[in-house]
Amino acid sequence: MIRWTSGWNDTENSIGYEVSVLSNKEMCMKVRYTLTDSWSGKKHQIDHKYPIVSTSCNFGGKRYWFECSVFKNGRYCGRRVAKLYLGSGSQYFACRHCYNLTYRSRIDGWTYSLRDLEELEEKIKRWYYRGKPTRKHMRYLRMDQSIDNSWIRAFTRIKNLNNESK
Repeated sequence: MIRWTSGWNDTENSIGYEVSVLSNKEMCMKVRYTLTDSWSGKKHQIDHKYPIVSTSCNFGGKRYWFECSVFKNGRYCGRRVAKLYLGSGSQYFACRHCYNLTYRSRIDGWTYSLRDLEELEEKIKRWYYRGKPTRKHMRYLRMDQSIDNSWIRAFTRIKNLNNESK
C-alpha cells in the first residue's frame, strides 16, 4: 500500500494493487485506492479491475497490456494500452484517449513564438530550389501554421470555458 498527502490541503490518499493470473488467458490487475475530495474532504474508496492482455512479440516472448475498462459516452473503451491515467476530477484510471490527453510533441503551436518564426525567417537564404520549397522554408511554413492554429485553439478553449460557465 502506498500513501501520500496532497501538498496544499494535507488530504491523504492511498493505492494498492494485486495481479491475478487465473490462467494464461485470464489476467487482471485489481486496484484499490482511496481518493479524498479536496473541497468536501469526503473519502472515496475505489476497487476496480483492469484486464491484462498479451500479444506475441516478433522475436518470441509476450508483451503485456492493460485493457482500458471504462465507459466513455456510453461505450466500452477496451483499448490495449501500456499506461493508464487518473484524469483530473475523475475517480477511475483510463487510457489517454478516454481523457483526451495528448503528447507534448503534438501541441507544438504552444511552444513556438513569433520571435522563433522571425529568427527562422532570417536564417533562410534560399526559399525555393528547382521550383520546390527548401527544407527551411517548409519548416517555416509549418511553424507559421502551428502558431496560427495555436491562436485558434486558444480562442476555442476560452470560448468553450465561457459557454460552460453560463
